[in-house]
Amino acid sequence: MKSFVVSGRDPESFVERVRAEIASHGLGEVVSISLSGDELEVQISQFGTSRLRYAIEPADGDFRARVIEEKIAPAHQAFLPLLEGKLNEVLQRVGATIEADATPDS
Repeated sequence: MKSFVVSGRDPESFVERVRAEIASHGLGEVVSISLSGDELEVQISQFGTSRLRYAIEPADGDFRARVIEEKIAPAHQAFLPLLEGKLNEVLQRVGATIEADATPDS
């Protein structure tokens, strides 16, 4: 999974925009995003549960979210490129810039 940078938004307002985008596409029952302290978590819950945790790091008045953990459900493995692509589309629609691949720390 990748890291991403968000300009001109704090993490809280970014998460609210992502939630609205997810809901507007009817995905609120399947995909969720939450913020706890300096970590962001994306959860996909259909035919198993996958979780992606990101560390939130300040970056010149913006913030970077760097993946620190991936737990991918067995049923999602075959669809991982599609899921990643859809997640990236949502993040980009709300103002994130996707960066090169990042390797999880754990």
